[in-house]
Amino acid sequence: MWILAGLITVTLGLWRRRKGQSMTAYRPLVAPVLVTAALAVAIAQTIVVAALPVFQDELRVSGAAVTWLLTGFMVVSAVATPLAGRLGDRIGYRPVLIACLLAFLVGAVLAAVANSNSWYAGVLAGRSLQGVAGGVFPLLFGLARAIAGPEQRRHLVALLSSMFGVGGALGMVLAGPITDWLGTSALFWCTALLGVAALLGATALPRTAPVPTTGPGLLTVLRGRALATTNLTTVIVSVAMFAAVTLLPQFMQTRLGASPTTTGTAMIPMAALMLIGGPLASRFAARRALQTGAVLAAAAFTFLAAAHQHLWQTYVFAAILGAAYGLAFASLGNLAVDAVPPDQTGAATGINTILRTLGGALGTQLSALALTGGYVVAFLTFAVVALAAAAAAGGIVVGRTSDTHQMAPPA
Repeated sequence: MWILAGLITVTLGLWRRRKGQSMTAYRPLVAPVLVTAALAVAIAQTIVVAALPVFQDELRVSGAAVTWLLTGFMVVSAVATPLAGRLGDRIGYRPVLIACLLAFLVGAVLAAVANSNSWYAGVLAGRSLQGVAGGVFPLLFGLARAIAGPEQRRHLVALLSSMFGVGGALGMVLAGPITDWLGTSALFWCTALLGVAALLGATALPRTAPVPTTGPGLLTVLRGRALATTNLTTVIVSVAMFAAVTLLPQFMQTRLGASPTTTGTAMIPMAALMLIGGPLASRFAARRALQTGAVLAAAAFTFLAAAHQHLWQTYVFAAILGAAYGLAFASLGNLAVDAVPPDQTGAATGINTILRTLGGALGTQLSALALTGGYVVAFLTFAVVALAAAAAAGGIVVGRTSDTHQMAPPA
């Protein structure tokens, strides 16, 4: 409820600024709106993970079928992300953002109502419709570039990038208590409330005119060394991060005897340090912050490989990893934005977002493969992967593109 109250206040402030004021008047209030939208989608993606066994019992479906409540969201998100980003470049980011958030809200309500009636097909349809909102991330990056000043934009992009991990971790932490106290349908109603908050703010954002195409085409930009190397590093970092998120709960439960609730609390220091690491990254050169984050991740994996007899050691690992990935993902967001001209921001960051998802899926699969040699081997394997990310980051060519852009007059 505090999110809704805050967003109503921010929305009223934005609406007052819509009448005859310059774009600079919007800047102080834009960040809460964009961050809320990013957080809502990131939380929604993972909020069902811990409750999948409960959904399986309540909906009376197989284990393979119930995992589609997560997979369906991710598949639709992977399709929607580049389309939304490119469409935002062409017709303006605000209307596409509103459309994505409307789909998110309708999907949440559909899933909640269907789940209350034990209707699996309806829940799956609702979750898949929510996946359309995966397209908000490139739109948010585009809006940050269009509205924020150059210095504020670096901080805002870093903060938005960190929401990938922060929201994902919060979703896994919140799922258990919400399910235990309020039931599984409440998971969807909670995401619906977040959707309302994000939608309220989005409707009050200023209109951004399509940015005229003045530079090379998208395919030329994608083949450029700066963006190509950034995208490669994104995949490697995502492999290591999602491997950690997959391995840590398994290790805590199977080797240390931790309960699912205790396992979920390990995500709290990870989320907290991600939230700190994101804004901190914007204070340093993006490539240096990225390499620092990757080296920290390698150190965290090495630490857990050497010291894993006590529960507190897993919390230390989670905290270091949170700081590492907060730095890394925030830097990747800024590097992707800097690598392209303004008219390619949505499309390029959309593709970068997809690569994060693909890297995460690959990391999940590779973690299972690495586990055949035991947990120590798995931890050391992904320490090497994190070092590979640091090496790849060294090849990123840092260059700044023009942030000249056009804004539609206030309505």
